[in-house]
Amino acid sequence: MSKQQTIKDSVELSGRGLFHGAPATVRFKPAAPDTGIVFVRTDQAESPQIPASIDHVTKRSRRTSLRNGSTSIETVEHCLAACAGLQIDNIEIEVAGPEPPDLDGSCRDLAEALQRAGLQEQPVDGRTMQVSEPLWGSEGDAELEAIGIPGDGSTFDSDELWNYELGVKAVWP
Repeated sequence: MSKQQTIKDSVELSGRGLFHGAPATVRFKPAAPDTGIVFVRTDQAESPQIPASIDHVTKRSRRTSLRNGSTSIETVEHCLAACAGLQIDNIEIEVAGPEPPDLDGSCRDLAEALQRAGLQEQPVDGRTMQVSEPLWGSEGDAELEAIGIPGDGSTFDSDELWNYELGVKAVWP
């Protein structure tokens, strides 16, 4: 079983937000095991925290938004993609502004910054789930399906499917 992972050092990037166009700074910081991915709005009084979980997703057009009470954070998908791609389970993402900076319009600059910070394995087992039957969901024109493939000797580039909202890895059988 794989271990949970965070980053070794803090790392910071600045730029303009995509939707608001306001200057924004994002700082990635190491987090303790079982913390998950947590956004912190450092530009607001008392720096409210917003966990990256399905319970905090807010419907927004053309972007992913998270809300905790009256505090929200917009366009978090590139930060989440960078963390997922690097298999980072636990991290604190401080954002000074209503959204992280857009940078190059992808998660590349964020992922490169996280790699510079270094990855740190943690002494806690990762949370996994077995895909034993097809999982399917849809909303409007969008559909998503995950199908576990029985062990038949096939090989794949990746043996894990990340579920960003639940913070678990689904391992193919």
